[in-house]
Amino acid sequence: MRKYKILVVDDDPVVRVQVRGWLEGMGHEVKEHHQGIGTMDAILQHQPDFVLLDLNLPNLRGEQLAGIVQKKYKSDKETGIIFYSSKDKDVLDALVTQTGVWGAIEKTGSGVQFRTALMEILRVAGASKPSRP
Repeated sequence: MRKYKILVVDDDPVVRVQVRGWLEGMGHEVKEHHQGIGTMDAILQHQPDFVLLDLNLPNLRGEQLAGIVQKKYKSDKETGIIFYSSKDKDVLDALVTQTGVWGAIEKTGSGVQFRTALMEILRVAGASKPSRP
């Protein structure tokens, strides 16, 4: 499996540590950010292949932030977005369709379920995306 540079954006430090462990265990390089504000700077600094984005961030909802990221990087190498949220699967699926992000993963699953869902999203949406130098 290809190794990715990933930016995890979540306001819950426990979730960030857990997800970092899962992703690093898969061999990925992980950076963290704790809120929506400043995420664009974190993207510029770390140049991730994709952002794992919580939807329930203080000050700026995840779907709003996704729109900002997509507009900024429309003509550049694409920075993919995967929502990671405790919202209901039907709500997440609708938001994926509405926003055009790579996909969504429910927070309610285990590490195995997280890895399985991520690998499927990357297989379908991320496999053909260019890697950043």
